[in-house]
Amino acid sequence: MQITLPQKPIALMLSGGFDSAVLLYLLCKSGAKQISCFTIDHMNSAYYAGLVVDHIQEMFPDVNIGHEILEKVSDNMMQIINYGYGSVSRQGYFLFDAATRNPTLEDLPDLPHSRPPRAENYPRKLMDCPFLEITKAEVIAIAHHYGILDGIAAITHSCTETTAERCGECWQCLERKVSFAKNNFVDVGFF
Repeated sequence: MQITLPQKPIALMLSGGFDSAVLLYLLCKSGAKQISCFTIDHMNSAYYAGLVVDHIQEMFPDVNIGHEILEKVSDNMMQIINYGYGSVSRQGYFLFDAATRNPTLEDLPDLPHSRPPRAENYPRKLMDCPFLEITKAEVIAIAHHYGILDGIAAITHSCTETTAERCGECWQCLERKVSFAKNNFVDVGFF
């Protein structure tokens, strides 16, 4: 998957989760020379995002990957997201985000479908969301294609209920679990 790089400086909202880690890899692979990553510290995401930056930096030593932690301003996730996007876009960056399309009942029948559609939650005028039309299962397949699946899975954290390990019961944990299973892959990062 080739990412079209903009002429403006590149920023990435890096959550410390699987999808944003794969997007950071793809931006580097597509020829970016400098990427500024921004993490909103929520549920220990800054720690996991730091692991991702270090891991990808080892793979692409010629890419300058910066990492800035933005303070958490609310417990409301949409307020956090909008604060982060507003902060970064005001700095003149072209922003990338790794939001994926929610799986449908046909995509992943074992997943509870109570999460609102992601496409309505992200201010797309401010950014590029190259994964918004694909599911996490498809992002996992992309990671496998590039040979980075286990390395990324081992260091990322998608759970919204615990700061370490995974609860295995929240929507994000279940989405990750069934997405790996759909591809017949083992999630080496699942404890």
